[in-house]
Amino acid sequence: MVLEILKHTPLWVYGLLLGLLYLGVAQSRPRQLSCTRALILPMVMVVLSALGLISSFGATALHLGLWLAGLAVTALVAGELFTLVKARYHAHSGQFHVEGSWLPLLLILGIFLTKYLVGVLSALHSQLLAEPAVVAILCLLYGVLSGLFLARARRLWRLARQPE
Repeated sequence: MVLEILKHTPLWVYGLLLGLLYLGVAQSRPRQLSCTRALILPMVMVVLSALGLISSFGATALHLGLWLAGLAVTALVAGELFTLVKARYHAHSGQFHVEGSWLPLLLILGIFLTKYLVGVLSALHSQLLAEPAVVAILCLLYGVLSGLFLARARRLWRLARQPE
């Protein structure tokens, strides 16, 4: 069954996956980033998460509310956990030195796989996507993954605002 699912996956999805893998692996290496560049990836992933949610379930108040609740709670709670992010901000250059981390790759894959799962479910078991509990869990999952991205971005933002 898995092989059949993979056979019927459009080719562009594999191209997208390769691009996302490249982006995630690049995050595993130490790098210098401007404040803008440090915030682009989290913002893009939050937007993609929201678009995935809207394209799958619609822009209802309930769905967006669940997504936003997952995002907000996770961003606040995980923001405290991301004090371990190994980064330094150099005010004179306006650059962050960020140590590599595999976490962004895991989060990118989490959002991709959630969207892929929703696509597979809609093709093979669309009745599941009519179940309120399943939809609620998926909306929250999209929000939690986005919240983790925002928590990391929030940590970097706080570093930039601290006096050296």
